[in-house]
Order: sequence, then structure tokens, then C-alpha cells
Amino acid sequence: TEKYRATKGGMPVLILDLMKKVDGSAAGPDQYSWQAVQSVLAKKRTTAAKQFLAFSVANRDPRRNYDEGKANKYPVGPLAGSVKLTRKRSRTNQATVRTEHLSSATYRITPRRLTSRRTKLEVSLDMAPRKRGSMAAVTMFPQKGKARSSTVDLDRRGDGTARVAFSSRKVRYVEVTLANTSGRFAQCFEQYTPFSCYGLPKDDRQKQRISARVVR
Repeated sequence: TEKYRATKGGMPVLILDLMKKVDGSAAGPDQYSWQAVQSVLAKKRTTAAKQFLAFSVANRDPRRNYDEGKANKYPVGPLAGSVKLTRKRSRTNQATVRTEHLSSATYRITPRRLTSRRTKLEVSLDMAPRKRGSMAAVTMFPQKGKARSSTVDLDRRGDGTARVAFSSRKVRYVEVTLANTSGRFAQCFEQYTPFSCYGLPKDDRQKQRISARVVR
């Protein structure tokens, strides 16, 4: 609603549209929660998966990314791991994390004494197949100014690479967010699980791998 700010009668239009989609009356669509989110965001020419990835990135700096974040002291999403790279230690080991559906993991990589302005960080990802919800973003936090985030292009197998500035003169650190954006469920309204549609998630425990190295 901070991105799509239109209001009607004091309520965000996005939320009003969402409530119409979950209307369970005889004349209503009666969509379940995540299904309704997907439908409403599709009309905004975006996807629930893209917005979940953006949400995961925003939660790493909520006091800046949400209007009420600072006043309400929103907690910062935790890191899955952190490493510092130098001339002697110019690459990371491969890290592996398993993500549940609609969850994410963020890794921080910090440059130390890498003063050349040409220095780049190359991030390599070996994630679950894209059809199972894999998405990733790289966010560069500069020494001055606002963080800049970009989505990593993944092939259908979930593999991809990205390069970002990594000079310690300009960059405080880089964060890589690995997201499992899957909202696929099986046996809806049959299992009475605590999940959306009372169904079984199809894409839990997805294996996501990340490694990085300094390049010029």
C-alpha cells in the first residue's frame, strides 16, 4: 500500500480490492488469501512473487523502507550469514540454505581494504528451479546515500550471476537475498493445515546455494 497509494473512503484501494477477492458470499469469488494477493497484484502489472522479494529486501532496513518503520521501531530481518573479503581472502566458500515457501535468507558480504575503484563483487547462485519460486536480489549499501537493489536474472534451473561495485572506498557492504516466493499448494481445504487454503505447500525445503568472489 506504500507503493500503490490510491485510497477510497480512507482505505487503501489495494486492500479494498483484496477484500472483494476473499468475499465468501454466494456472489463472491471466495479466493483464499495468497490467491487473492496474486489476483490483485496482477492487475497492477506485477506479481506476488516480485513483491515478496521486494518485501524481503525491505525488511533488512525497515526503518527507512516503511513510512512508520522508524516511529514503530520495526525489527530488522536477521542475516543468514556474513563474511568479509580482502585481497588475501578474495572469495567465499559456498553457503547452502534451505528455504520454506514464502521465506527468504539474506547474506552480507563486506569489503575490507579493497581500495581500487574498479573492484567488483561477482555473486554466483545455484538455486532451486525457477518454477519452484526461486528469486534473488543484490543490494549495495554505499558509504553515502541510499541502498540500491536489483533482481538477479536466473535461468529456468535457478542458476545466475550478478556483479556489483565493491570498492571499500564507495561500498559499506553488499547483501544478497535468496527468496522462495512459491505460493503453490496441494489438497486445498482437505488437510486443514495452518497454511493458505488449508493445503500442503509444494515447495518447502528448497536448497539454495550462494558463493561470491572479488573481480576487476
